[in-house]
Amino acid sequence: DILTRHIAWDIGTAALTNALSAALDCEAVLSKVSRLVVDKNRRIDQPGLMPEVSDTVMIPGNQGLSSAAIEARLDGYYHPYHAALADAVVRKADPVLISVHSFTPEMNGIQRPWHCGFLYNRDDRLARRAIKHFKALDLTVGDNQPYPGNVFNATMDRHAEAASHPYLMLEVRNDLLQTNHQIAWWCEQIVGFLSTV
Repeated sequence: DILTRHIAWDIGTAALTNALSAALDCEAVLSKVSRLVVDKNRRIDQPGLMPEVSDTVMIPGNQGLSSAAIEARLDGYYHPYHAALADAVVRKADPVLISVHSFTPEMNGIQRPWHCGFLYNRDDRLARRAIKHFKALDLTVGDNQPYPGNVFNATMDRHAEAASHPYLMLEVRNDLLQTNHQIAWWCEQIVGFLSTV
């Protein structure tokens, strides 16, 4: 049951990413393992990279990991993911990166009102435009919500901000990514926004 929940993976994002990849005719790089094995959107020195507890749930396979076990996960999953993403970026003359995530409607007993959110660290070029665009669709849009982009932006910090590539880090509430119709709707809105930039 736990492995079907948000603590293990971003529900709906693989389907949305694949739909965007097809609609935009662009390459997609997806994680192949749960964030409980290793969270590829965190820095190696960041807490929660291999969480011992996630959303109050004890993760037995992450208790007391040895240095060798940590290195094996980094070598097996973390580094290859980032290498594949770096390779995809360098193949494009003027890349724009889109990072797709989802979040739960409620966390720690607090309802989250946003339909979607856009995260950023220092570079808010696309995020600002996206926030305005999606608010015009009568959506409740988070500005660096539900997570602060200066903390949870490691992948885009590394592959986009460091090279001054524009990027969009999108969070969609996962109850809005349950059906093919919902996936298609979000894909259409994101592609529509990108056509304006």
